Amino acid sequence: QFKNEKTFYPAREKQIDITFSGGGNISRYVYLAFAKSLAQKKGYTCEIHVHNYEFDSTLSYGEYSRLIRESRAVLNLSARPAPGVRVVTGRVQEAIASKSLLIEEKNEGVARIFTPYAHYIPFDSKEELAIAIDFSVNFGELVDKITEAAYTKYRREYSSKVAWSQILRLCNVSSQKV
Repeated sequence: QFKNEKTFYPAREKQIDITFSGGGNISRYVYLAFAKSLAQKKGYTCEIHVHNYEFDSTLSYGEYSRLIRESRAVLNLSARPAPGVRVVTGRVQEAIASKSLLIEEKNEGVARIFTPYAHYIPFDSKEELAIAIDFSVNFGELVDKITEAAYTKYRREYSSKVAWSQILRLCNVSSQKV
């Protein structure tokens, strides 16, 4: 899955400490309530947008992409209601393409693509989530190193240019002809 770099790209200024935008389910509410409470307690800027998959309850695509671009850290909850099911969402690459720190619920699929702690911060408990959020706000130089490493890997291996080149090569079409 590749993202349009005209929509998801590094913003000059990261104005929001931690964000989440996505559907709600029972397993997510524990982490979302915790993240919001922690942010309020510590004075972090936090935007959480939970929708119920109805058109009028979601952010527009422009609002969503702005939210991701302007966030220091993006919380991604990959667990699904079925036990043990975790998916690799588009938000993984959207955050990384925007040079926002990905704080990802522990997920083997993401770990096969990006390296935990070198490219993103995984968590598997409220305690680990608290550490990840505090880290994203208080250790800017290290966060910059992680987001830069993730962004470099994304651009080298998963950018739209790389993906389209692979598609064209599979179709025996030279990218020079397009």
